Amino acid sequence: MADIAIYLPNAITPSKSDGLNDVFSLPEIIQNQITDFEIMIFNRWGEMVFYSTDKGFRWNGEYKGKTFHDNVYQYVIYYTNPFGKMFTKKGTITVL
Repeated sequence: MADIAIYLPNAITPSKSDGLNDVFSLPEIIQNQITDFEIMIFNRWGEMVFYSTDKGFRWNGEYKGKTFHDNVYQYVIYYTNPFGKMFTKKGTITVL
């Protein structure tokens, strides 16, 4: 069974108008290697600010229509490889 390592950025900059690092997302090459998928993003108070089961999710740091810059969020991702092996990835993402 093949293990699939997910590498994600640790910061996004949606406030800059350069078109770079605007969203937190899963690279397409990884999307094609996993089956079941779920992501939850939490603020510092443990409130869920984003949820998706779409491997093609794109989070731009918004919550309730606002972007809260200079904040660090925790995420948890659950995913399954094509052989049915389940994985969990936890980390942080900073919105600058």
